[in-house]
Amino acid sequence: MLYRDGWGQTPWTRIEETSIRNRAYEEGYDFVKFIPLDDPPTVPKWLPKTQLWVGLKRWGVTGAASVIEARIQELGGEPHQETVEARAARLERSLKFAEKRKRFLGSEIGVAAANKEFETLQSETEQSIVSIKNTAVSLSLKAQKAPRQLIILGLGVGLSVNWHYRYANSLDGARLDVVLWDGHPPFPGVTHVFEEPKKLQSIYFTFDLFVSEEYGWVSSDSKKRVFSTRDLASFILKHYMDQAHVTEAHI
Repeated sequence: MLYRDGWGQTPWTRIEETSIRNRAYEEGYDFVKFIPLDDPPTVPKWLPKTQLWVGLKRWGVTGAASVIEARIQELGGEPHQETVEARAARLERSLKFAEKRKRFLGSEIGVAAANKEFETLQSETEQSIVSIKNTAVSLSLKAQKAPRQLIILGLGVGLSVNWHYRYANSLDGARLDVVLWDGHPPFPGVTHVFEEPKKLQSIYFTFDLFVSEEYGWVSSDSKKRVFSTRDLASFILKHYMDQAHVTEAHI
């Protein structure tokens, strides 16, 4: 199980978690090996402390594969090379999904799904800010939202989250821009009298459909990190607080 913090909190991964825990109730946890992807590594809180997990950063892909192979043999299995028929079947599944993904991203259904997820992103961010206020009362974070836009204020600099798309039936060129501003971000009804705000930093994300049949967001950087909407809301707030701290330290 390739594990990342947040796994088990989405509909698809929640099914996986339930299946693993139900089987573990009957057989124990020896049938599964967790490979944390986060740094520092984390594993589910319900995983027994005696259960070993594979440190991917330390052992690498080859080391992880060796552990998995050894476990298969312990359970009576025999690792083998993929047959040409199995490879063809895997290719067929991949091509079918690629076509399904293409149809989704070029449809009104895809655009509607992206719009709904952006609205969820706004709500998740607002709820997280309420939680932050309850635990860090000195932080005066606040969020304001408008159609296709969300801004976060309270730490000297401002952050804007803008959802851009051009077509009603295609997500071609659509992107979620996350921009850090020196000053109040551009926002409906806000007039900058003396000086226009300056962009300090920007990153963007694209909306996508994954093999798991879930929607999500993909970062534009070289890591191509994948986020659920809930995870992205958390990432954006952490990014804002981190960058605001860095900016303040340089003033």
